[in-house]
Amino acid sequence: MSAPDTPRHADSDPAEGPRLAGRARGYADAARAPSTVRGYGADWRHFSAWCARMRSPALPADPQLVALYLTDLADGRRAPDGRWIERPRRVTTIARRLAAIRQRHRETGHELDDEHPALRSTWRGIRRAHAAPPEAKVPTVTEVLRALVATLPPTAAGLRDRALLLIGFAGALRRSELVAIDVGDCARHDEGLVITVRHPSSAAADRPTPAVERIGIPSGGHEATCPVRALLAWLAAADIAVGPIFRPVTRHGTIRAQRLSDRAVPLIVKRAVRAARSAALRAGNSPLAQSLDPARYAAHSLRAGFIVSAAAAGASEPAIMRQSRHKRADTLQRYVRDATLFRHNAAALVGL
Repeated sequence: MSAPDTPRHADSDPAEGPRLAGRARGYADAARAPSTVRGYGADWRHFSAWCARMRSPALPADPQLVALYLTDLADGRRAPDGRWIERPRRVTTIARRLAAIRQRHRETGHELDDEHPALRSTWRGIRRAHAAPPEAKVPTVTEVLRALVATLPPTAAGLRDRALLLIGFAGALRRSELVAIDVGDCARHDEGLVITVRHPSSAAADRPTPAVERIGIPSGGHEATCPVRALLAWLAAADIAVGPIFRPVTRHGTIRAQRLSDRAVPLIVKRAVRAARSAALRAGNSPLAQSLDPARYAAHSLRAGFIVSAAAAGASEPAIMRQSRHKRADTLQRYVRDATLFRHNAAALVGL
């Protein structure tokens, strides 16, 4: 999103235009999640460096040059001795790189011709030849979540991770929403907590999500997995009264003042999965251990796990959507379908 031009008037303050333009750029940046901004920046730098090697301008880019870039990404590059210089990229990565190139062109007042025959046919061919179904992350359902928090030690990092996993699950929170929670966003309630969820990215035209929403986190019936108790225990142990709730903890147990990065959330999930798998192996629980592959879990597993668990427990779709803040029922159905495969299954009624 490019910042709007500022009209000049004879009696205007010369400094006012640049100030407002800077503010407009700040709001434009806020229209995308921080992770998207970082990713697009890295993608654009990669494309610019590639163009420099090709001795061609990156901005504005010739569509045929972009087609060559996508081809290079899809095929990879080898050294004369056969070693990979750059391995082939996945279609999802190539799609993001192309989106970053489009975005940079729009921001700078240029237009990339997506309909140019060379670019369009090359991109279609890459998707046809290399596309693979995305590997969905495994939902962290309630039973798995119990196994994860059972392995966490009573250390600063363990208390933080317990609160993060349980709040992330019970609130069906995205990782950016989870780390954005401040102490001031939490209010006590007779039945638990009310959390104000702040979206790091502004509402897009095709996704009219409000910037702020409130969700209820009920107190759990089991002390070990109660998200409210876990959060209060972490805040008390860390002596956090204001500011970010989830913060970095050093290996020596020192709690930093800054906000935890959203990139740390999947690492915390994977670490807990790895510990739970080791505990399951020691206990001789092979089925559980086999299901706990850290590579198949990520931050989104918490959000998906809540939806699947709630659906399996019989929660209505409107109730699930109210907590998960989905705006479209068909999007929610992607999660619910697997959880309800055997509920009212017609194949069970045909007498087999």
